Amino acid sequence: MKILIINAHSNPESFNQALCNSFVDGLSESAKNEYRVLNLRDMDLAKYLAHIHVHTNLQSDIQIKKAQYSISWADHIVFFYPVRWGGIGGLFSVFVEMVIVPGFAFKYKEGSSFQDKLLIGKTASIVTTMDTPPFIYKYFFREPSINQLKNRILGFCGIKTKKIFYLGPVINSNKAKRKKWLMQIYNYGKNL
Repeated sequence: MKILIINAHSNPESFNQALCNSFVDGLSESAKNEYRVLNLRDMDLAKYLAHIHVHTNLQSDIQIKKAQYSISWADHIVFFYPVRWGGIGGLFSVFVEMVIVPGFAFKYKEGSSFQDKLLIGKTASIVTTMDTPPFIYKYFFREPSINQLKNRILGFCGIKTKKIFYLGPVINSNKAKRKKWLMQIYNYGKNL
């Protein structure tokens, strides 16, 4: 299987980065799958802010083309991101706005409210960190970032979400808890 890992955290010292590294270690240990890592912080996404909702055609931009090529190449995509104000956060939002676009991920049908899903056959996993206890995030807040990513972004394009990890609260987690989460994600990579 070809696996694309998308790390949507801006800080290379973050716990999200540690989780991503642990997942890669697990994949490397099994040596069953081919993988690539896309760190959104390495893309110059700030330069695209002026183009959001303007429908400027940036399909020839090298960063966007590389990201789209990696998504096309992958059978399975694993997203690592922190919950920001309940959602997927700014860095990740800009990436989605610029990369998951009509003509690449979906195609509008003339005279219809429905779209052709251009990424059918691909699957995804979501690893999200939060400072809210996951039970409260899921059942009280109704998991807004998961609904957004799983249903409104991935599902809209035909990508089926297979597994979701809710890790938190990170803010007051101790070393033992973080080690447990890291091992959980390592094992997921190893057994994927």
